[in-house]
Amino acid sequence: MASYLARRTGYMVLILAISSVVIFYALRSAPGGPSGGGVLSPLSSQEVRQAYEKRLGLDQPIYTQYFIYLGHIATGDLGTSLVNGTPITELLKVHARNSLILGLSALLLSYLIAIPLGVLAAVKRNTWVDQLAMGGAILGMGIPNFWLALILVYFLSLRLGLLPSAGCCDPPQ
Repeated sequence: MASYLARRTGYMVLILAISSVVIFYALRSAPGGPSGGGVLSPLSSQEVRQAYEKRLGLDQPIYTQYFIYLGHIATGDLGTSLVNGTPITELLKVHARNSLILGLSALLLSYLIAIPLGVLAAVKRNTWVDQLAMGGAILGMGIPNFWLALILVYFLSLRLGLLPSAGCCDPPQ
């Protein structure tokens, strides 16, 4: 058991290390790069661009930037928004409420539909009810979530007017 846990822990550390490297380099190689491609004006002077890079630590070697990145992630410091200067952790706290409500509502709804349907399909084995439940389950697993969400918004909100198409409530200020 101890060797199994040690092996699994080793795999976890390896996967986290590889993931952190991939995420770090993906963020660095995004269009515009980390040096203000979407924040600074294309007409910004070289001095402004260099000051911005120095403030973000982009003037240091890439391996130093990576270890600084790891240190910030390990301490829960996700940085500040380049758009409005607000700490990212504060933005996550503000917007997590609506995401949590949406996710838990979807989970509850899926349980309320799937469990009774599964029990009914088990009781009515090899009948049309079982076939319909199995077909619905396979269809539900095969449809991409983003596409199903768009279809549901279209029908439940835009066509039938049963639900709002955007936002249940504003995040707290």
